[in-house]
Amino acid sequence: MAPPNLPPIDTATPKPDAEKPKYDNWFYRNPGYTFLAIVLSIIGALVRSSYSVADRNRIEEEVESLTAVEPEEIAEINRANAVSAETFAQLVKEIVAELGVDDVSYPDFIVVARGLLRRFLGEERQAIPVKQGHILDRAVLGMIPRYESGGQAADQLREDVLDRPSWDGLIGLPGPSVLREKLPLRSLLVALSLIVDSNVLDTSDAYHEMLRVTSSSQAVGLKDVEELVDALQLTAQIPCYVQVVKADEYVPYQRYRGASAQDILHHALREKPRKGEDPLIVDNPEDISVQTLRRLMMTRSICLLGQCPKV
Repeated sequence: MAPPNLPPIDTATPKPDAEKPKYDNWFYRNPGYTFLAIVLSIIGALVRSSYSVADRNRIEEEVESLTAVEPEEIAEINRANAVSAETFAQLVKEIVAELGVDDVSYPDFIVVARGLLRRFLGEERQAIPVKQGHILDRAVLGMIPRYESGGQAADQLREDVLDRPSWDGLIGLPGPSVLREKLPLRSLLVALSLIVDSNVLDTSDAYHEMLRVTSSSQAVGLKDVEELVDALQLTAQIPCYVQVVKADEYVPYQRYRGASAQDILHHALREKPRKGEDPLIVDNPEDISVQTLRRLMMTRSICLLGQCPKV
């Protein structure tokens, strides 16, 4: 019996009902909106950045307004006295031997320092052991609002004391009652270091010796370094721009605030090393070496006297 005639089987691929688009994506289907969104995001980023920069500049200007001496004046008193870092380190030892390490008033401190400077610097400096002394006076007076116990407002202090025409004749004299305020000896020693004209490394070594001889343990710890940074801030020996850090507020834009000594040291310890440098590692926070303090003073986060390599 012959097989029945069956229709042939169609092996061709069935055609789809409709051709699907190559890119099934909202952004590709709406290029106008996509372009507008990109432009708006760029504008928003620029506006946010400009507000952040303006806020940082504002804080930096506020920090600068609180400094009692200008960088040019610091350079002036450095050059006028030209005391070496080694001489300063010896001077510190003698001052500590006479005054101890307790807080002391500025007149009492400067009387001792002036007598020792006459001995260290020789005959030519007998009459004026500290040249441009009014700059040193203002640096110390700028510290008093931080430490004073009477609660006098900084503006009133400036009106009563800082705006007087000259302080050249007041070095070592009792002066107004505000000068009887006792200040930390370390802060006064850091202020006195304004007479040093030396490179940053030698000055850092002298600071290390100062911290050591004024420490009860005869060792330099991170807390001591923090006190040093605080005194450098108060005497305007580190740039204003390093004394500004990011605040926790970053919406709608990044806000900034003035940095404490703890903030500055925190950033210095975590700073990315320069090319060719090893990472800064502190093995024992209770024993900071001379070399470690050198590295810290040269970081961009501290930048002692503005003298730090940029790369």
